[in-house]
Amino acid sequence: MMRLLKNKQFFALFAGRILTNIADSIYYIAAMWIVYDLTGNAFYTGLAGFLTSVPWALQFLTGPLVDKWATKSILVWTQALQGVLIAIIPLLALFDQLTVFWVLVLLPIVSMIQQFVYPAQTKVLPQIVKRGELVTANTYFSFAYQGIDFILNAIAGVFVAIIGVVWLFAMDSLLFILAAMLFMALRIPKKVDGPGTSATLLENVAQYKMELRLGFSYVFRSVLGLFTLGAIVTNFAIGGIMALLPAFADLQSGPALYGYYLAVLSIGGLLGSALAPGIQHLRMGTFYIVAFSAATVCWIISAWSTTPVISLIFFGLVWLPVGVSNIIVPSAIQATIPANFIGRVNSVSVSMSTASMPLGSLLAGYLGTIVDLRIAFLFFGLILFFEVIIWLCHPTLRQMPKISELTAESLRLPAIKEEQS
Repeated sequence: MMRLLKNKQFFALFAGRILTNIADSIYYIAAMWIVYDLTGNAFYTGLAGFLTSVPWALQFLTGPLVDKWATKSILVWTQALQGVLIAIIPLLALFDQLTVFWVLVLLPIVSMIQQFVYPAQTKVLPQIVKRGELVTANTYFSFAYQGIDFILNAIAGVFVAIIGVVWLFAMDSLLFILAAMLFMALRIPKKVDGPGTSATLLENVAQYKMELRLGFSYVFRSVLGLFTLGAIVTNFAIGGIMALLPAFADLQSGPALYGYYLAVLSIGGLLGSALAPGIQHLRMGTFYIVAFSAATVCWIISAWSTTPVISLIFFGLVWLPVGVSNIIVPSAIQATIPANFIGRVNSVSVSMSTASMPLGSLLAGYLGTIVDLRIAFLFFGLILFFEVIIWLCHPTLRQMPKISELTAESLRLPAIKEEQS
């Protein structure tokens, strides 16, 4: 693993990714805090969360642009632009002009810009590391993301108490600028980026629509569509459980237990990410069927146990296979799909799967008012079992080989024909 960090290009991308993750986490924490601080109204906090998360469901719109534009430029300019936009908040506060209106306007803009970053990083990674190192590289990325999220969630209150939420935004702006500077050190092979074009605006729009359709077609005409379907089911369950978790924690022992549930969730995901390099030597079909069956059992035990410690332990175990899956699926995409198509494929998969989370939250909110809370909690655990059913019932998924042995044929990837308008 240390050999990978000696790769200067990977180190620049990884270090930039760490700063981006820190800035993202601070931005989300500070956004929720400052909206509540300005209004004292939980409705506006919920609205801020909605405005921040909706762009994730629109990430598929960025795919064709990520595949066409220069990847290094995307990474540098998105970070710089986010840094400038976030700096507006402390500047407005400095002149006593900050209102919740400006915060709610800036939040979705910053979040939408960020939707270009992760597909771009996914696209460039297989160009700067060897195929055999992709799982390890993605493990680094996922471990950094989840670890940073876990740590910052734990110490968010300390940050706000020490420097204040407004200056937290100022620090966040600086982190985005530093990330842009790190990305400037990247030397990305020219073959990663699509060719330039002198087409007219109408021709570019037509080309964009065609490439967007190609991205959807490529995903849903192959086994990748089934991967995405499984992710949709899993994220639907996750959205539901996150909506029920505060009330469920209160039912178990009181509001203080909510933080512990979030902590074991992060720890489970982190451990799953750490286990991924070893899991790549198992057949994917076997792993998904066994691991998600076990996760469903753990969820049932967590839901029905009235002992908080037991409930917490089994709740943490649920997230082990989720953490592994977050590594091996992107690695499969990177190992088998042409570089100039990764942006579209990744953004379509992320958008489709993420869009189910708010739907799960809505259903959970409704169920929590009409049935016993433990039954509602259990219901979403049983939904998770549909991931197992998908892998069991489809022969191609059931017989999926090791990730190191995946090919375009095993994923039934269609031939790519890039039409020019």
